[in-house]
Amino acid sequence: AFSVAKKKGIKLIPGCEAYLIDDMAQVVERADGRELANSTYVVLDVETTGLSPALDQIIEIGAVRIENGVEVGEFSQLINPQRPIPPESTKVHHITDAMVRAMPPIGDVIGRFAAFCEGAVLVAHNAAFDMAFFARVFSQAGLPFDHPKLDTLTLMRNAYPGQKSYKLGN
Repeated sequence: AFSVAKKKGIKLIPGCEAYLIDDMAQVVERADGRELANSTYVVLDVETTGLSPALDQIIEIGAVRIENGVEVGEFSQLINPQRPIPPESTKVHHITDAMVRAMPPIGDVIGRFAAFCEGAVLVAHNAAFDMAFFARVFSQAGLPFDHPKLDTLTLMRNAYPGQKSYKLGN
């Protein structure tokens, strides 16, 4: 480094400043000691009006409930965000204002979804995104949101390091 810097007319002043934090995403959050093999899971996905859990709205919830390895229920609901869906969001999920116009708002849906999730480990691909939206709407509805959460994106990154892509389809 010194010789290259000298050739380029740069005075190199070596040094290092580092801040160490634990920024690794967790595969499981809020673990409660239950045996995962015999647990109940709700595998879910949401579509939203944008990327901000603080500013954007959920416009679709899709989920399946799995007990003892068997699918026992399905939850699928379009939701009226009570505002226009931005065109850039529609390009991603293909949900239009016309599709959600006659649908209930999240406040009318979240209680049914909370009951569907009762006692389950919540599973999502990039769980931090989905769970941030749910944390807000559960809180607004006065409902607890203390489920264990499993992130399949982090799980796959740990199980298969070095992959080019960890998209859900892959």
